[in-house]
Amino acid sequence: VGTMFEYQVNELLKAFNIETRRCGGSDDKGVDLRGRWILPGHMLPLVVQCKHEKKKVGPNYVREIQATVERESPGTLGILVSNRGFTKYALA
Repeated sequence: VGTMFEYQVNELLKAFNIETRRCGGSDDKGVDLRGRWILPGHMLPLVVQCKHEKKKVGPNYVREIQATVERESPGTLGILVSNRGFTKYALA
């Protein structure tokens, strides 16, 4: 189910001019998709973490994607995607 969700997110992001490739797995270090956001005159590197959960995603996953982005090269964006949405604490 999680892998299928990653492929679905990959397809969805194309609508926003975001090109990604799947790199998730058991040792993905918090990165399920890696790619770039293509904007006029810019290409921004990004990492995506996909969470297919039974409940809303909490702040622990927000902290996880923040730590992942900090390990990446400067200017890298992080995107956290959830099938159930986010708790109010995750959005704070």
